[in-house]
Order: sequence, then C-alpha cells, then structure tokens
Amino acid sequence: MTTNKLRLAAALIASITIGSVPVALAQGGARLSTGEATTTTTTTTSTGTIADYTPGSEVVVTSRANPRPARYSVTKETVFVDEAGTPIPPARIERGVPTTVHVDRAGDRVIASRVVVHQQKAAISKAEAKALREYYGELESSLPDGPQKARAKAQHKYYDELEENLKD
Repeated sequence: MTTNKLRLAAALIASITIGSVPVALAQGGARLSTGEATTTTTTTTSTGTIADYTPGSEVVVTSRANPRPARYSVTKETVFVDEAGTPIPPARIERGVPTTVHVDRAGDRVIASRVVVHQQKAAISKAEAKALREYYGELESSLPDGPQKARAKAQHKYYDELEENLKD
C-alpha cells in the first residue's frame, strides 16, 4: 500500500475506534480534533551524541552540525533501544554515546519517543565541549538551588575540564 492509502486506512480505523472524534492525518504528523481544541503532533529525528541523560526526565543531545545542546523530554512511553531495536537498560545510556532520537513535537513540548543508542562512543570536539560548558553554565545560573542546579553545576565543571584537555 502506498503511504496515502495507509494514512487513509489509519484515519478510517481511528474514526471507527474513536467514534465521533474526527481524525485527519497530515504529512509528517497527526492532527486530533475533539471540537474544542486541536493538537498537532509532528515526528522528526535528530542524530548526535548524548551529552546528558536524566532518567524519567530528559536526554540532552549535541551534533556536529549544531553543538548547542538540544533537550528532549523523556516520558514513561519513551523507548530506549540499541541499533537492532532491542530494549536496553538505562545503565547503557551515558555521555558520549552516539544516538538517534525520534522526536514528537506537540505544541511547545519536545518529547523523545524513541532513542536509538549506538554502540561506539563518539569523540567530542573542543567546540562541542565549549558549547556544552557554556550551555550548562547558563543553565546553572538560571536554576534555583536544588538537585537540578547541582547536576548542571557538575556538568558545567565536567565540560570545562574536558574543554581544557582537548586539542583544537
């Protein structure tokens, strides 16, 4: 079946399953309308290196194209898998590991729906370490005292030391 036929079939099944709730599928996402509010969800992918991971909260990813970190919310529905699609334990998710994040954007929320963790650790450049140091420095100064600020401070220190030790 072609993509359009699959979308039409999914819309038909959804309208039968949901009842009177109209469903329209758009390219790259789905739109659900209940008559009162409309939510559009768009799914994209982002490839880079894990800069930080807080279980149940967020994953932070950098890329060579844009060393400025991207933060993605992690929910109970977020799936972490290896390249073969096998679920992996949180212990395998660490800084420096290459990853592909499947991202759902719903309004202002940016949620990681699936995170593919690749096997080999990626090398980090001095520019990436600098961008991460600056990012965590800004984050640290913007947070109130507490565990999140302490984590940002530790990450800031880590990337500061890493930047000093890397060659151009």
